[in-house]
Order: sequence, then structure tokens, then C-alpha cells
Amino acid sequence: MVQSFLIREGYEYSSAQDADQAIEILRQGEYDLAIMDIVMPGRAGTDLLPQVVSEYPNMAVIMMSSIVDTTTAVTAMKEGAYDYVTKPVDLGELAMRIEKALER
Repeated sequence: MVQSFLIREGYEYSSAQDADQAIEILRQGEYDLAIMDIVMPGRAGTDLLPQVVSEYPNMAVIMMSSIVDTTTAVTAMKEGAYDYVTKPVDLGELAMRIEKALER
């Protein structure tokens, strides 16, 4: 759903199946924004976040999860995530959050 939305909105994007593939993709290009799920195959998004923030300090990161957990959201923000959204994603809200993240 998010990929279809990004295409419709005219964003160029890459997608990864797991954390290791995400790192490889990031190393091969320049990205302004990463949208990462908290739960991913292999390493969790929360484990990947510090590495991404450290290696790509100018890239905004939006974390996404189907679990409504204030503690996880606060921790993600403290570790450098720009924003945190819950699933099911409201696409209008996601568009607004992406725009704000890219403006930073």
C-alpha cells in the first residue's frame, strides 16, 4: 500500500526485504528519507535505526509499526527517528509527515 502511494505521489523509492538489504541499498545511492518498519526479517527496525542515523545523518527516518506502543515510539524518536506512524497508515497523514520530514 505504501509503495503504491509513493508511486502515485511521484516519489522515487527503493524497497528492501530485510535490514541487511536496506543497508546495501542505502550504500548504493543517496536518499533523503527512509521509512522503516519496527518489525523486519532479521534485525528489527529499532536495531537498525541507530546505524542508519549514524551513517546517514542528513537522511530523515520515519519508523512504522502495527503496534501502538508509546514506549517504542519515544525510544525511536530519542534514537534519531524523525517521526513514527502506526499501521494501518492513513495515507493523507503519511503524505504530510513525509513532506515535513523532507523539509527538514
